[in-house]
Amino acid sequence: MATLYVASTETFVGKSAVCMGLLRRMQRDGFTVGYMKPVSVSAAHTADRVLDEDAAFIRETLGLTAPLEQIAPVLITPGAIESILRGQPSGFAKTLRDAYLAVSREKDVMVLEGTNTWSEGSLVDLSADQVTDLLHAPGILVSRYASSLAVDTILSVQRYVGDRLIGVLLNQVEDPQRDFVQNRVVPFLEGRGIPVFGLLPRDNTLAGISVEELIEHLGGQLIGKREWCSRTVDSLMIGAMGAEASLSFFRRRPNKVVITGGDRSDLQLAALETS
Repeated sequence: MATLYVASTETFVGKSAVCMGLLRRMQRDGFTVGYMKPVSVSAAHTADRVLDEDAAFIRETLGLTAPLEQIAPVLITPGAIESILRGQPSGFAKTLRDAYLAVSREKDVMVLEGTNTWSEGSLVDLSADQVTDLLHAPGILVSRYASSLAVDTILSVQRYVGDRLIGVLLNQVEDPQRDFVQNRVVPFLEGRGIPVFGLLPRDNTLAGISVEELIEHLGGQLIGKREWCSRTVDSLMIGAMGAEASLSFFRRRPNKVVITGGDRSDLQLAALETS
């Protein structure tokens, strides 16, 4: 059985989407796959349970049969942190190991989704390098390429984990940067012994949120046509300046949401004018 740990160095780099893509491809190729999120630092509270929403989504989408409690076995909640700081042993390493043995049974491939950063989980001795050691899993790094400073972060991870890092995937590469990344960054990283498995372009559809989702999460009320709910919001802007100055500011971003005070009708009208 092969195991792969998918890591990142910051939030919202597309780690869950990469895991989903890998798992779907391997399912299509006929492999029996398993998925886990060994450590979750962003557990959500529902009416009857605490769960990791990413893990629950992937489990449901791929039709995985393992219980969610095994797929995401270690939930670092405020209560768990308080217990650890009081000196109480967590037993999380054993919990993770037992869950991994159960989920990986009769699987060809296991994909493990890491935490938001390489260091998260250190409080319970389950940071990315500790998990990869415990489960003997090589890792790939998903890195957002916003600027050449991303290379700095990738090199620091390599120095930290060594041979456990088998390569990197550069995500959210803007079109104007693609040639530079392909012709300069990729050869540089590979010359340092870090294979680059791919460059994924930034997609505003994937990066955005629909108006309907925004209304739902904010508990808001729609004023306007119902069909507008399907539109995608690409960016958020804060409106706190004068109305005249705001026009040039707002025109820079199409498909935006402007956050401003309820008493600033001038800014509300300026936002509508530039939408």
